[in-house]
Amino acid sequence: RTTGMNVSLNEILSVYPNPFSDEITILSSMKGNGVQLTLHNMLGERIREYVISGTERKINLSDLTPGVYFLQVGSKQVKIIKQ
Repeated sequence: RTTGMNVSLNEILSVYPNPFSDEITILSSMKGNGVQLTLHNMLGERIREYVISGTERKINLSDLTPGVYFLQVGSKQVKIIKQ
């Protein structure tokens, strides 16, 4: 569920700020080889893929057009909004 400034995905990931304008920060509590993230647009098209290693990663998304996007980890999705 997406409310307020932070979005959590079963406490594995936190994504903020949301909505964002240029950059998001992803915090992960997963340990090991990293977490595979996929960014999709509203049509379900894969835009980008990332592997998050460690506990924090900043991702620059300033080139995206404003709208709604989805970060996917496995079968879970987080809705993020680009302003």
